[in-house]
Amino acid sequence: MGNKKSFGCFMYALFSMIMLISVTIVSVLVANETLKSGWIYTIVIPILLWFCISAIISKKQQAKLPMIQSNAILVEKTQDNHRSGSTYFLTFDLEDGGRKTFKVELNQFAEVEKNEKGLLKYKQMNKKREHYLSYLFVEFEKEQ
Repeated sequence: MGNKKSFGCFMYALFSMIMLISVTIVSVLVANETLKSGWIYTIVIPILLWFCISAIISKKQQAKLPMIQSNAILVEKTQDNHRSGSTYFLTFDLEDGGRKTFKVELNQFAEVEKNEKGLLKYKQMNKKREHYLSYLFVEFEKEQ
C-alpha cells in the first residue's frame, strides 16, 4: 500500500509542479507582451485539469480504505445554516462506547431519525486526528 500511496502523492506533486511552471511561463509571456490572446486557456485548462486529477486521486484513495462497521445509535442530528447553503451532521454512539460525527448529504440526513439503532458503515481517512472530517460516512442500515 505504501507504494500506491507514494505514487498518488508523486502524481499530485508532479501535476502541481507542472501547474506552477505553466503559470510562470504564461506570466512571463504576458509581461513581455508575447502572448496577447489565448493566454486565458493556458491558465484555465491546467487549473481545471488539476482539480479533475486531484478529485480522481482522492476518490481512488477513499475507495481503497477499509470499511468499518459497528452497531450504533443515532444520538444527534445537526444542521448548520449559512449564506451559501446548509451543512448536515449525524452523531452516533458506537457499541464500543465511542462517539463519531459525520458530515453527510441532505438525503442521508433526511433518511434517519434520532434514537434509531442500526449498523453504521464508515471509513476512516485520517488516523492521526479525531475530527469529523477524518471519517467518511458510507451508510446506516436501520434495524427492522
